[in-house]
Amino acid sequence: MPNLLCTVPMVEDRCCVCGQFFAMEGKFHEKMKQDGDTFHCPQGHAQHFIGPTDNDVLRERLKGAQDDLERKSVYLKDKLSHIVVLHRQRAALAGVITKLRKKYEPERFEERKSK
Repeated sequence: MPNLLCTVPMVEDRCCVCGQFFAMEGKFHEKMKQDGDTFHCPQGHAQHFIGPTDNDVLRERLKGAQDDLERKSVYLKDKLSHIVVLHRQRAALAGVITKLRKKYEPERFEERKSK
């Protein structure tokens, strides 16, 4: 029967209770860091990684980015409605200007009609 050699990346850690060094599989170590689940040292002491997990940090960053996107979306919608109002006001003023020119400078408009 042939021998099979398998290499597994390991991560060294130290028990926070007894101080014993031990190693765990790299993927398992990352999962414990991300999830914050409890694991045990070889002596049986329960421990877990404290502080925000990687998933918590990513969730907070995602929520911040979504909130920022929502704020910018509201801001841009407000600016767009303001632009629409300004465009309408400009069109209305152009009409008023034309009306006043026809009233006070009728010769300019008479020349155009005859051409």
